[in-house]
Amino acid sequence: MEPRIHTDSTGTFGETPTGTGFQIKNGGISFDNSTPVAGKITGATIVDPLLPAGGGTETFIPSGVFERSCTVVTSAAGTSEETLWTYTLPAGTFNTNLQTIRWQHFGTFGASADDKTVKTYIGAQLINTSGAIAANAANWFAEGTITRLTETTQICRSKFEWSSNSVAQRIDALSLNLTAAQIIHVTTTQEVGTAGDTVFKGVLLEFLS
Repeated sequence: MEPRIHTDSTGTFGETPTGTGFQIKNGGISFDNSTPVAGKITGATIVDPLLPAGGGTETFIPSGVFERSCTVVTSAAGTSEETLWTYTLPAGTFNTNLQTIRWQHFGTFGASADDKTVKTYIGAQLINTSGAIAANAANWFAEGTITRLTETTQICRSKFEWSSNSVAQRIDALSLNLTAAQIIHVTTTQEVGTAGDTVFKGVLLEFLS
């Protein structure tokens, strides 16, 4: 019998496919010696779907956006480290080695010669910093990637830029427990503490399978 799937109006499987090597191509599901069980499929494996890249022979694994926002957050008066943006990465998001997330965020510095510092963390681990810079009415931009090596080891590459200046790129070895949720957050610290010395203007957070 040729393997086939059909459902009734409630989405219940009417017949379970059997056999070896059954696939839904590019759909992310494969079967290996699946066994019929009422109402469900066993022996199924979720696989990365591949899509064609242009008209050639190359294919790619599609990615997705976790978070995108252009909500403006202006720093308050004070010299304590202040959180401007936060995102909770759910437990188990990185469940395969070499899975990667890419983050980008940007903003502006106020019109003063006071020192300002912008930092990015995942969990308690610092993954990017501007250092203390006396940027006067300047734009800033930070970006990086975090790649899973194992369940408890990762590598992060990042950089920070402001106006025409760049902070040296950094590569950090991380030791996150990926079976637990991890919080990604961006903070600022201001030397004088003038309100509005740092403005967070947007973020893009992507998952690369």
